[in-house]
Amino acid sequence: RIGTAMGTRAAPTFACLFMGAVEAAMLAAWFGVQPRKWRRYIDDIFFLWNGTEEELIEFINHLNRFHPFLRFKSSYNFTTKSVNFLDTVISITDAGFIKTTLYTKPGKKCTYLLPKSCHPSHICDNIPFSLGLRLLRICSDEDDFKNHLTVLKETLQSRGYRKKSIENAFSRVLLINRHEALKKREKKKVDRTALPIPYDPRLPNISSILHRFWKVMVSNPRLKRIFPNPPMVCWSRPRNLKDIL
Repeated sequence: RIGTAMGTRAAPTFACLFMGAVEAAMLAAWFGVQPRKWRRYIDDIFFLWNGTEEELIEFINHLNRFHPFLRFKSSYNFTTKSVNFLDTVISITDAGFIKTTLYTKPGKKCTYLLPKSCHPSHICDNIPFSLGLRLLRICSDEDDFKNHLTVLKETLQSRGYRKKSIENAFSRVLLINRHEALKKREKKKVDRTALPIPYDPRLPNISSILHRFWKVMVSNPRLKRIFPNPPMVCWSRPRNLKDIL
């Protein structure tokens, strides 16, 4: 895995366009051992290497010599046959199989949303399930996955999440087949009018109010053609103190 040194926040957008052309030229100009399964996510590149460590160092030097404004750094361990890529540790077992597990940066602080935060209740209810599903997708070994679930449970409890809520979410995750969890999900197009408003826990049930009056409104054939489906609420965070007040 190698990553380019990025600059401003806007850089990834341009890097994806620029690197697509540059990396093709870099690989075409290299006549040594060829990398396999070359994959890039913005500025992080992952590939499989069949050569020696010396040949890999020379390949990386080739990349750094190719363009005056591109610099590559590498992170790999030839002894353990492992590499950290994004939030995953990828390694090769003694049997020759690829194994993946969770990677956590040293010194990382837990900043999961507090359950008492000013957010709609369903957001905090979904966080344990989403985090558990993420572990299911990352960890290829079942025992390793369950160990990480135990650690995640303790972390969530330290942030104030209820034990029963966590266990219910994890029970749902354990019923999911990992092969199914890894499949790409196509987002369904929602053809509904959205009402974006800042969230406030003191507000009544806006969705119920909209749905009730939508039923009255669509009694008019013309309005029913314009609004065939009930509108939905899109909660947003207050932008400033004035919005909160």
